[in-house]
Amino acid sequence: MIKSLGVALLFFFVQPTFLLGILISWTKGENRIKQERKSLRIAVYKQLIESRELFLGGLLIGLFSSLFSIFAGLPVTFEWIVLYEVVTVLLLVFGYRFIHPMFTFSLAGLLLSFYYHFFPQSMSPFTLFNHTLLNGTFSQQQQVSKSVGILASTLLLLTAIKLIRQKETILSPSFFKTKRGKTVVGYPIQPLWMAPVLLVLPGEAFQNLFPWWPVVKIGTGSYAFFLLPVLIGLRYTLKAQMPEEAAEKLGKSLIAVALLSLISLGISFWFPIAALVALLFLLLFGFAALYRHRSREQSWHFLYGPEQAGWKVIAVRPDTPGEKMDLQIGDTILECNHLTKEDVSDFTEALSANRVYCKLRVRRADGEIRLAEAAVFDDAPFDLGIVTLSENQ
Repeated sequence: MIKSLGVALLFFFVQPTFLLGILISWTKGENRIKQERKSLRIAVYKQLIESRELFLGGLLIGLFSSLFSIFAGLPVTFEWIVLYEVVTVLLLVFGYRFIHPMFTFSLAGLLLSFYYHFFPQSMSPFTLFNHTLLNGTFSQQQQVSKSVGILASTLLLLTAIKLIRQKETILSPSFFKTKRGKTVVGYPIQPLWMAPVLLVLPGEAFQNLFPWWPVVKIGTGSYAFFLLPVLIGLRYTLKAQMPEEAAEKLGKSLIAVALLSLISLGISFWFPIAALVALLFLLLFGFAALYRHRSREQSWHFLYGPEQAGWKVIAVRPDTPGEKMDLQIGDTILECNHLTKEDVSDFTEALSANRVYCKLRVRRADGEIRLAEAAVFDDAPFDLGIVTLSENQ
């Protein structure tokens, strides 16, 4: 077993989804820094934060999914794994908002079932190492679809829980113009995580492709372990909601989608065709959940717009006095060192009234008024680590 797990771990690093994840996260970080320096004149987050999020964000999701996959006995086939990697690459054409397993797992499972249903085994043109890949039957694929559906629903549940509970989110502002020409700010939320999911494959079929791959004998059967780098990507934009509020509503919608799919998968134990219905539910209702969030954002007022009576906070850099003062995006600074926007036009000028200490009067997005104060950096007395909208109009 240890040898099989070791080989699976080594093979993990050469798979297309692993290499694509690294490339996407690096490109994502480079583009974000360029955009921030262009519009804000300073980068809000460090360069490697996307790469850190890629590898650390999906570790627990991958661990729980792997344990569930093994102990629940959810075997998949190498054919489906190959198709999953292909589907993921193709969906990247539409951006990585659609590379979540609720889309990639489901679409790969549906395509494979469609092939087995309409094409006889003898017509399979797909081979690898002189071995026919698509050589199963429709009834066998329905069993695989059940495993795929349970895995996709589990990953969706874990994703939704992480969205709701996650406190740290990369909030990089983007500027938009309203129909009246007013400058407002939106925040594209683009989580991208890589979850290492340990899968169980039928050993005999797998060794036909890779005779050197070690298998584990359990009872009368043999099984192989395969570590799959599952990319979990979403994209949604904030213009009218606070991050916690939007994440909670979207997370609850995704939980409902996962539960609906699991109900259909439960029915599939008596009616196998229901497994395919569950995959279809994940595709359609997953898209509907994202579209519903977009509709909420488009129909409500803009939350991140300029304030006449203060400075609107649109970014807070980590590990700065602004973060220690618990300033958040959407806050409006009404007073800085007892000066208001009517007294001075620039926030930096208000900061210069006290070079060693800063006192703020802040109005939260919900209307709550609070006082905040902190010492400022000796080498940067005019930098709280925040960006206000008035400076970028």
